Amino acid sequence: MRVWIDGEVKIEDAVLKAGSVCRQVVERSVNGLDGVGSIELGKRGRDIEIEGVLRGVSGYAMDCFSDMIEAKMDNGLCVLVVDDGREYGDVRIDELEISERQFSGSSVSCKCMIKCKQLKS
Repeated sequence: MRVWIDGEVKIEDAVLKAGSVCRQVVERSVNGLDGVGSIELGKRGRDIEIEGVLRGVSGYAMDCFSDMIEAKMDNGLCVLVVDDGREYGDVRIDELEISERQFSGSSVSCKCMIKCKQLKS
C-alpha cells in the first residue's frame, strides 16, 4: 500500500492504522431524580499511525522528504491519501521517526513511522 501526504511525500510498503472516530458526551445525574442527563458534544477525531518506507534517488532527496513532513508538523493540517481510495482530511502530524538510511543501487530508503490525529472526520 502507498500513502501520500498532500500529494508531495509518498510512503511505500505502508501499514496504516486508523482508529475509530471518538465521540464526547457529558453525563450528569441529580439527587432524587431517576436517570441521567446526557449532552452530546460531537465527534472528537481519530488517531492514525503510518509505518512504511521513504524512497529517494539521493540523500538530498531524503532530506527534502523529511523536511517537507517536518514543515507540515509546524504549519497545521494536511491530507492523507491511500492508494485504495481512502482519504483522510484535516490531519495533524504529531510525531515523525525515521530510521537509518539504506543505500542500494541508485536509490536511498529508510523506514519511517508517523503518528497523526485526524481532527474532523
